[in-house]
Amino acid sequence: MQTAPILIGALIALIAACVGALVILFGQWLTRRSEERRHLRQLIVQAAVENWRLASNAAEKAGARRYPLDAFILHLLKLGEVLETRPLTADRVRAKLREAHEIDRAIFPEIEKFTDELKKPTP
Repeated sequence: MQTAPILIGALIALIAACVGALVILFGQWLTRRSEERRHLRQLIVQAAVENWRLASNAAEKAGARRYPLDAFILHLLKLGEVLETRPLTADRVRAKLREAHEIDRAIFPEIEKFTDELKKPTP
């Protein structure tokens, strides 16, 4: 039975090739997923900047308070999480909106406090 060692060697080579292919496919999937997430974050930041610019211009014209860019970025980053949830349902969208509004409730008082501290004269 000299064919048995040959078959075992061929089987081992086939298994090694399959494992190697799976590792490569997994690596490519991770890379693609990472690139998609990075692109999504870039779009979110660009949208936040544009939203901030429009809101700041409108606030300036109305003589209202202008909020910093980071508040807009944090808000939209939280809302951007809804794009990654599967399946996308109304309940999940509502939940992410509530989370984004909670972040807003935390951000804006801190902004007000920081702004007031900046207005105080330094000793």
